Amino acid sequence: MVKQIVGILVLVALIIVPSLAADSGMPMVTLGAGGDLVYTTGEIILFSGTNTVGPATYLFVVGPGIPEDGAKLSDLSIPAETGNSSAFLEVPVDPDHTYSAEWNPASAAPGGTPAGSYTVFASAAPVNFSDIADAPFDSVTIFLLGGPSAVPLPTAPLPVTIPPTQPPVTIPPTQAPFPFPTASSPSGTPVTIPPTQTPIPLPTAPLPVSIPPTQAPFPFPTAQSPSGTPVTIPPTQNPQTLPTVPSPADPLVTIPPTQTPVPLPTAPAPTDPPVSIPPTQAPSPFPTAQSPSGTPVTIPPTQTPIPLPTPPLPFPLPTAPSGSGSMWQFPIGNAGFEGWSDWLFDQLKDFFLP
Repeated sequence: MVKQIVGILVLVALIIVPSLAADSGMPMVTLGAGGDLVYTTGEIILFSGTNTVGPATYLFVVGPGIPEDGAKLSDLSIPAETGNSSAFLEVPVDPDHTYSAEWNPASAAPGGTPAGSYTVFASAAPVNFSDIADAPFDSVTIFLLGGPSAVPLPTAPLPVTIPPTQPPVTIPPTQAPFPFPTASSPSGTPVTIPPTQTPIPLPTAPLPVSIPPTQAPFPFPTAQSPSGTPVTIPPTQNPQTLPTVPSPADPLVTIPPTQTPVPLPTAPAPTDPPVSIPPTQAPSPFPTAQSPSGTPVTIPPTQTPIPLPTPPLPFPLPTAPSGSGSMWQFPIGNAGFEGWSDWLFDQLKDFFLP
């Protein structure tokens, strides 16, 4: 609760005090940063504010890796020195008492500004952090992300070139290429390509022979009944041999191969003996569980079982009396009931009509 009250008072002071100072005409310097105050190293950051004191505003920064008194905003290698305006980023003030400046964290230091929290100061005079109270000033804190890593990234090894096991084999062409003849231009004489050999006509088969029927068809006789003599049907005519195609009279043409086939080269067998790769270690058998040699352990129960209590009966059950006599003496005989039906009726009356 106390922290919340203090935060509200600081916020009110930051809002009201500058407005009162502006209204009262007091000379002052203000500073602000664009965005949400969280940036990356390669992002351009815009600072702006007002200066009612003088014609120039001097900017410097403090943060990790920077001297305690700060360094020049545009070049972190130059320490901020009181009285030396060149050790600060000097920004001119416009006639309306406003000024603005851009800061590139990537170019402010070799390799870029490291990630971290930085506070930028703007003052009306060239004073560093130790002497900042000697002139009107204002400050703003920003956060940089994605700075250069201090751990070098691993690099990939150079590629390994594996030499071939044997020199490459060049397979020569089966024959020398020859240019195909091309037709000459339309204005010249056409080129006639002679055939490679005289065409041989294929032998033709003689015309088909028509065999006339030997006689007019007659109906086939039907089979006699099983009791009769079977009928033998003679053949209609003697079988005739069909004519065959005569063999060609011209000899066959044998086309020789274009050249003698060239056997393909084969890779020679390796002459080095094979390399045997020994196992990394002798296999070890998995341990097996041995039979127990000790006395078995008996685990006693955690506690003695407790019997569950039984609820008492709402009223004592009547028991038959021993000996001779009427069995309705208790509790009916003592209560003035003549029988169980009278006693049951009395109980139901008390239950439904209390």
